[in-house]
Amino acid sequence: QCTAAPSIEFASTILTAKDKLYYDIEINVDVLLNTNDSGNSGVTFRMKDKFYYYAFVINKTKGYKAIVKVINGFPIFLYKKSDGGLLTYEWYR
Repeated sequence: QCTAAPSIEFASTILTAKDKLYYDIEINVDVLLNTNDSGNSGVTFRMKDKFYYYAFVINKTKGYKAIVKVINGFPIFLYKKSDGGLLTYEWYR
């Protein structure tokens, strides 16, 4: 099920695995930005609903990567690294 989260500036579509329980997982993601569009990419985790979750966010426009905790729809940056974000047409693991 895909759920839109319009209240968060860096979220567009969130894919969730409904009615599943996971414990102590490790997530590996390969990322390829194959467009020159500005915007964000990321992975959500520990998601309660579209207003309460954590996310790893890559912001290409502002040039940062971050770990964000979203509470009641408002992001709190737990860690932010301003290093230029990611380059277009390059794979990242």
